[in-house]
Amino acid sequence: MSRDLERTVQQALQALDADARWIVVMRDIDGRDYEEIAETAGVPVGTVKSRLHRARMQLRQLLEGRV
Repeated sequence: MSRDLERTVQQALQALDADARWIVVMRDIDGRDYEEIAETAGVPVGTVKSRLHRARMQLRQLLEGRV
């Protein structure tokens, strides 16, 4: 990844609220599975999936036009 792109993605991640950023990092960067994230967060797997979906949509909106 180019430095500019990496910086843009990092800035977009930082713009997310802490919970959204945490779940994106756990799944998409650390590669944790849904069950592990659910156990760590103390929520059902379905909740993890829906929160991750919302967080990814927020991230996409932040990145549109910047990449």
